[in-house]
Amino acid sequence: MLGEKVIVYHPESNCFLAVGTITQEFETGDISFVVEGEISNKITTWDLNECGVIGENDPEYPQSMKHFQSSKNNKSTVMIFGSRSINTLPKEAIASLDKIIELKFNVIVGDAPGVDDLVQRYLKSRNYQSVTVYYAKFNGNGVARNNNGFPVIGVMGNYNQRDAKMRAIANNHYGLAIWDGVSRGTKTSIDLMKYCKVITIK
Repeated sequence: MLGEKVIVYHPESNCFLAVGTITQEFETGDISFVVEGEISNKITTWDLNECGVIGENDPEYPQSMKHFQSSKNNKSTVMIFGSRSINTLPKEAIASLDKIIELKFNVIVGDAPGVDDLVQRYLKSRNYQSVTVYYAKFNGNGVARNNNGFPVIGVMGNYNQRDAKMRAIANNHYGLAIWDGVSRGTKTSIDLMKYCKVITIK
C-alpha cells in the first residue's frame, strides 16, 4: 500500500536491507515496492527477486524495527566502536553506556568481536532496543559475525567502508570509543568524530 512503512529483507541471510516508506510501485516477481529511506540504496546490491517485504501491519514485522523507525528521526545517534583485543568492558564504559540509555540515544555499532560484541551484549542485557548493527558485505558475500538480536544492516565494501557509512549516519558527531591505544581503525574514527569520548584501555 502506498505510504506504508516497510522493511526490505533478504530471507537467506536474515538481513534487513532497507527501511522506509512505499512511494510508488513496480512489479518484481510477485512483489511490488519502491522504498526510499536512509539505507534504501542497499537494495540494489541484491537480486530483487530474492528479497522480501514486510509492512508494519504484518504480524511478523519485527518490534525492534518498529522501535527503530519510530525513533530514529527524533533522537540523536551515537556510534559506539572500539578494539577487537578488548575482552571486558571497564566500569567507565558501562557508565557511559548507561548514560546513553538514559538519554535514549539511537546506537549504531559494528559486528566485530571485542568491543562491538561486548557492547551489544550489555545493551541486550539492559533490554535496550534502539540499537542497529552494521557489518561489511565486501562483494556481497559478507555476513554479520556477531549480532545479539538487533536489526542488522549490511554495507557493501570492507570494514573501512562500513565504518565510514556508520560515521555518516551519526553525522560524524557523537561517538564512544573503547580503545586499546593501538588499533588504527578505531583511531581513524576517533579523529573524524566531532564529539567522541575515548576510553583507553592498555
